[in-house]
Parts: sequence; structure tokens; C-alpha cells
Amino acid sequence: MPLVSAAPPRAHAQDTNFAVPALSGRSPTYIVRQLYDIQSGARSGPTTEQMKPIAGQLTLQEMIDIAAYIGSKTP
Repeated sequence: MPLVSAAPPRAHAQDTNFAVPALSGRSPTYIVRQLYDIQSGARSGPTTEQMKPIAGQLTLQEMIDIAAYIGSKTP
């Protein structure tokens, strides 16, 4: 069972009013670091709390795969 869908959620799109960062086109290194920090507890905050259940399930390889996919998308 895949943990993530094939496309990033709309909450991370460029044209939303949510207080979350747009991710398309971001550096894969940046994305992996953020996921890892959320998983380890190094990051905190309201939007981070929303991501903990998702990031907490990811393996390092899944983080790398997600980051490569999202980083390849046009912003």
C-alpha cells in the first residue's frame, strides 16, 4: 500500500491560501531534510504537527523518492 499519492496534495500548490510552503520545483535535498526533521522532532509548529503522522511512517528511501518526484515538478 503506497503511503503517498502520485501527486503532491493541493495544500502544497503554489496558488493556495494555506500557510504551507509550495514544494514543486524545490531542491530534493531541502525536501528530504524537512521530512527528516519533522520525523525526528527537530521541527515543530502547527503545520509540522499536521505532517508528523505522514512523515513518521516514511523510510529514508521513501523520503528520497518523494523528494525526487516533487523536485522534478514545475512550480
